Amino acid sequence: RPVIYHIENALSKLKVGPLPQLYRGMPHAVTGYDEGTFVLWDAFSSSTSDANIVKQFTDEVNCSGTIFILKPLAESHGRCINFLSEFKEESEVLFRPNTWFRVQQKLGQGPKQLLAHHLGISLEGIDVYELEEMDHCTVTLEHNKHRQSLIQLREGQQQRRRMYSERLIE
Repeated sequence: RPVIYHIENALSKLKVGPLPQLYRGMPHAVTGYDEGTFVLWDAFSSSTSDANIVKQFTDEVNCSGTIFILKPLAESHGRCINFLSEFKEESEVLFRPNTWFRVQQKLGQGPKQLLAHHLGISLEGIDVYELEEMDHCTVTLEHNKHRQSLIQLREGQQQRRRMYSERLIE
């Protein structure tokens, strides 16, 4: 069996419990993280509960990158693996593949400055997003609601066009 199967199996055996706020840093900018959108992380994704660790994963030299502030579900796909990690001080939490998040917001200048002060680094040129972990059922329901509202919008537009056309013909 593939290695991914064994990692998934091992993660499923780890304790599920409430997780604190988590952080994930990346050395590059990301796109598609507009407020309210759902984002699927399709690979294993490492995060930390220690905000000071996240600055190691941004590009401080070029002042670029992305920091995600993650709010996990009570029954999260994330599992605390620091007892397995080579870097125990990182307080690592590993998210399983196909974990959904909703973008709550991209931090504005004020909240970003507070975080920068807390971390003791400049966040100039670094984007910071707050993400809320979502379960698959909620994402599906939200997508269906959105699709239904689009259908209703189109039907309303078509009805208005028909009424307008009928008036022109009369």
